Amino acid sequence: YFMDVVSSILSRKPIDKDFMISAFVNRIRSAFKHKGHDLKILCLKAFMLYSFLAKVDLLRGERMEEGKALEKIEGENFDSKVERFFREHGFTGSAKKAAFSVGMLVDYLLWVQRDERGIKDFGKEPFWSNLYGLVLDEKKIKGLFPKAISKLRQYGKGKPTLEAVVSKYLAEAEQNWDISNDEASYYFALGMTLGRLFSKDKEEKKEGE
Repeated sequence: YFMDVVSSILSRKPIDKDFMISAFVNRIRSAFKHKGHDLKILCLKAFMLYSFLAKVDLLRGERMEEGKALEKIEGENFDSKVERFFREHGFTGSAKKAAFSVGMLVDYLLWVQRDERGIKDFGKEPFWSNLYGLVLDEKKIKGLFPKAISKLRQYGKGKPTLEAVVSKYLAEAEQNWDISNDEASYYFALGMTLGRLFSKDKEEKKEGE
């Protein structure tokens, strides 16, 4: 498969986007299963490669205009930051945005659990067991939203701006869930990885500590 992909790139032959997503998700799920600290690194690598292939028009079924570098977004309110990120990085379709935003919410909850319980090891958070090994579909992703909200209320750590964004994209995707289960898992994992791009400096500082 690796040689086929390299050959396609060199010969400028389009690569099936579903094949690439499935390949990414298989590796990401393996890292998730073993609670590896390389989970977020894998997600970043997958996102960067996928974006590159889309921008040079080598993904069959996906096209992305030249966007900006992946960097923290400053100087806007939260929902504007998220919408700007989606626009700059080719997130078309409400289902992708919904899966990504639920991933952000879950990542925030995992951070809250680590902070509240003094958990040092990645993957030891109680809510980790609710993530289905990252084998997700529309029903599971939508079901994670109220579960995460309920847990955050228990900790008294609600985040209204993030919750409002998630609600918005879930509502928009209600009648138009047009992504595969592998895509849903992929965009959810990206949300868990990239949510910090929209966080405030004091939140990043506390997370780093």
